[in-house]
Amino acid sequence: MCAVKIGDSWVTDSAKLEFQTTPSMPVISTEQDKFYRGQEAVIKCTGNVGMPTQNMNMKENSTELPTRLLDSEVIFDNNTCANVQTITYTFTVTDDMDGFLYQCETSYDNGSKRSNVETVNVADPILYFSDGSKTAIVGSSKVIQCVLTSTMNMTDIVISKFDSEICAVSSASVGICKASRFSAHGNYSNDGTMFTMTVTLQNVACEHEGPYVCVAVGIKTLKTSMEFQVKSIATKPELRLPTTLVEDQKAEWEDQLNCTAELGYPENGRRLEVQIRSNVLNSFEEYETSIRERGGCRQNASFYLRQAVFSKEHNGSLIRCAILDKDDKVIASSSEREIKLLKNVCLAEDNREYELHPFICQRYVRCVGERLYDHECAKGACASLDDPTRICSDLHCTGCR
Repeated sequence: MCAVKIGDSWVTDSAKLEFQTTPSMPVISTEQDKFYRGQEAVIKCTGNVGMPTQNMNMKENSTELPTRLLDSEVIFDNNTCANVQTITYTFTVTDDMDGFLYQCETSYDNGSKRSNVETVNVADPILYFSDGSKTAIVGSSKVIQCVLTSTMNMTDIVISKFDSEICAVSSASVGICKASRFSAHGNYSNDGTMFTMTVTLQNVACEHEGPYVCVAVGIKTLKTSMEFQVKSIATKPELRLPTTLVEDQKAEWEDQLNCTAELGYPENGRRLEVQIRSNVLNSFEEYETSIRERGGCRQNASFYLRQAVFSKEHNGSLIRCAILDKDDKVIASSSEREIKLLKNVCLAEDNREYELHPFICQRYVRCVGERLYDHECAKGACASLDDPTRICSDLHCTGCR
């Protein structure tokens, strides 16, 4: 506020005072002494981004990293009247990152300020999951091992999934597990320089798939991670045909054609297909179905066809259910079934209510209007037209033809 005396009076006024400051050179740092292969690493940059606030970015090999990969916050420091920004990049070290260069830069109207360069030199891991720990078959038991190559006065090793602790092992090799179906123990190498945490998972299930983290706590904290992959084996497909197959007549709604199989997980482009081979073809071709269920880990893939209709040319054809790979190669198939169609005798002018089944003695057909229904006699009896009131009267199948 400013006051000026004019004559016997004071005139006052106020204005907002704005500061402008230039950004400082960012400082780059790491939270680990080395970049160990397979372990989580953190690179951090901190600096005064000026007033008005400018923006700091981090570059990997001179290319700006996407903001979605970074954690960033700006805090106003009352003591220095500075806007201090901190950006953090957390990543898992891989072999191909050896020699990667990281640098932070704050740009403003008159130029930019750059940090020193941090170089990634990939070192052999000090904490890691064993190679054999990373995949498992559904229904099997699985051993997962986290190895610490330097005991560093270790107090505990903990394995977690989605930040939820599964098991912990103390330096005394005692294991405690919070998750069901897991057990754990630890052991030292003969020279005492290496410690292995061993977790046993009984009856692997689909829900066990996902990211696992191993943390060793001692003088310093080390962290490594892996993606645990669950696999299941493809099964032989099963094919179910409608009980009644009549030329040019829709099957009953509930009497559906069904093709079911586990495609295996991950399915790698596999698909389930109903195939048919007519009398004039040398190979199977796809038979279109209406409802498809893709399946997944431990879930059946299925095809359904309600009210299937087969025409005269399908009679005598072979039909099967098959699993094909991404290159259209059949890797498993059901047993082949012959399509035997009933001729719809109900369409004839002289049709009768009951007729013998043309293929099976223990069955008979019945006409209701122009629709043919296929029925089975009880207790293995055979159909007979000798007594229309007792169609299944041939108990000993003496009249079977």
